[in-house]
Amino acid sequence: MTIRNLIILLCFFLFSLTIHSQQPNKQLVDRLDGIAKSQHLELVKEENFPIINPYGSAGTPFVFNFMDQYHTLKIKNSSLFLCRKPNKYYKKKDSLSITDLVNYFDYCLVFAIQKETDNRLEFVEILDTAIGLKGLYKYYGSAFNDLSKFHFLNGKKMDPKLIDWHKLSLPIIISGISSTTVLRNYDGDWIQFEEIEQ
Repeated sequence: MTIRNLIILLCFFLFSLTIHSQQPNKQLVDRLDGIAKSQHLELVKEENFPIINPYGSAGTPFVFNFMDQYHTLKIKNSSLFLCRKPNKYYKKKDSLSITDLVNYFDYCLVFAIQKETDNRLEFVEILDTAIGLKGLYKYYGSAFNDLSKFHFLNGKKMDPKLIDWHKLSLPIIISGISSTTVLRNYDGDWIQFEEIEQ
């Protein structure tokens, strides 16, 4: 069984729990919306996020509280969330089909944190990784602790033997029909592992 198949099984088995545990309140969604707009992006909300989508991806358009699992980084909250902007093929319509949502927008992930001294989540960065209209979810197991398969998005070299586990976030999984991507934040930088289905 490939990692992708294992993830899909876990995802559908725990999907309702994942949705309930990550349902943000209106104030949090409004804050994410404000961060997205400050970057000239649009937050992907439930009405623009089909549960059944062409990528076969499950999850939600945002995850929270995946940083500082050892409580050493003084981070109160964290969020990774899906945003979009119209691309060159965009056409204004009264309602958009799933195909329109895929074809008319470019998607990206935005990262925000709330330090212990902050009153709210603050923008940190837009991740430099390709993503479509796919769902995200946190993973609490140990299946992605072999960091030799990961690489830094910014091109830095990584020596898995020198990793300080206190600075490593929980894995964020982005699944699809043909690939599974796992993202983790390490000491302010992002590492990624991608499995392509053959």
